[in-house]
Amino acid sequence: MIFTHCILGFALTAANQASVMPLVSVVLREQATTFLEEKDYTLSRKFIERWQFLPKPCKIVLLETLACRLSSNKRIKLVNTEDMIIPSRLFSGDMQWPGHGYVIRQDLFVAGGKAAWAIAELIGTELPEVTEGQTKKERAAMAVKIEQRIKEYAKGAK
Repeated sequence: MIFTHCILGFALTAANQASVMPLVSVVLREQATTFLEEKDYTLSRKFIERWQFLPKPCKIVLLETLACRLSSNKRIKLVNTEDMIIPSRLFSGDMQWPGHGYVIRQDLFVAGGKAAWAIAELIGTELPEVTEGQTKKERAAMAVKIEQRIKEYAKGAK
């Protein structure tokens, strides 16, 4: 991942963006897939921390890739969760109150929620919650709202 950031930092300029972006997009899509499959919360957090330094065109590729997984209800056996709190999991009894930690509204125990978490962090805004208990119809409605936020982000200043 560090190598990717070095390439992006030096190679992605306005002059060569058209020629470099197809290759960069492939790498970013692979990273997004790896992120969604990652079971360790702390490692997942590091993906997002690194992605926040990417140029906007790269973030948009990640956002679009992650948005495709918003409706996924695939369970993730998340580990290393001592420093985070997911309110919907507390209320359902699936998670115990650790007494401290980073509060995450999205349900990281399902792929759609993990994708929504990354999207919210990358665009710097709160998004509608994506949780395991939602119906397909509710999840589809959330996906539409989140995709709209991504479009607004993409249209905004660089």
